[in-house]
Amino acid sequence: MKDDLLKFLTDECVTIQEYNLLDQVGLNYWHSNILKDQSSIAGGFGDTKVTSRKIAYSEYLERSAFLKIKNSSEEVRSSWGMNIIPTGCGFAAGFDQRNTILRSVGESLERWAMSKWIDENFELDQLDKTEIVSNLDVVSKWFVDQFDDVFFFEKDLAVQFGDAFCKYKIGICIGVNALGVYLGSSAQINNGSVWQHALLESYRHFLANKNSRPTNTFPDVKVRFFALNKEVAFAQIFGEKNGNWQIPEISFHRSNYFEENNFYLSRTIINGWKSWNSGPIERFLY
Repeated sequence: MKDDLLKFLTDECVTIQEYNLLDQVGLNYWHSNILKDQSSIAGGFGDTKVTSRKIAYSEYLERSAFLKIKNSSEEVRSSWGMNIIPTGCGFAAGFDQRNTILRSVGESLERWAMSKWIDENFELDQLDKTEIVSNLDVVSKWFVDQFDDVFFFEKDLAVQFGDAFCKYKIGICIGVNALGVYLGSSAQINNGSVWQHALLESYRHFLANKNSRPTNTFPDVKVRFFALNKEVAFAQIFGEKNGNWQIPEISFHRSNYFEENNFYLSRTIINGWKSWNSGPIERFLY
């Protein structure tokens, strides 16, 4: 993978923008942002530059593969479940087959759970902020401090994959500032910590709204709408809920190895949810 990454980073069409949080948190935590034509196309975050770049490169491979599939024939699109969910939800790319599959399953479960939460008012467990923050790592605490407030929600779910059941923890955080909210989420298998990545997503959405130009595309339009419409989000987050969760079932899965770029691509879809790009702008999913 290292040689592939070095070759990729020498491509004259691609540049990499990197930032170290050392001055903010006292630890080396890197954010790597891959740019093409000055637009961000993938990002990674990790405690070393190599880790951060590897994650960004994996995301680049995932998004590039997704765009190629999206622009292919209907037969190819359907073979990757685009006729069911037409977005990149449930896709994962990586260099280890098992890990790539588990991330794909986890992301699909995360998307399904959040749709059930917002669209069908299924109840998530809201956690005590003080207790959560007291157990966070230094970097996650720094993300929390970038907001006026943060709400934490979680749900433990299990889904059958083949002959085994995979248990995931779904974590959702809502970063709150004066006018708006910023959504972040993560799924971790076997009760792993979800909060650093979920908080990172909230912070990325905050920065995108603050520093980048509007694109008038999904999900940018949703990020900008909810950055100014906190109460619209709160009505969906804190409205009346019920606890009648269904058992999630996988309706689609595919995993392929792509020899040319030496990576695995997996896509999983859980049955029974509506794609996040559907519905009105007021729907709090992106």
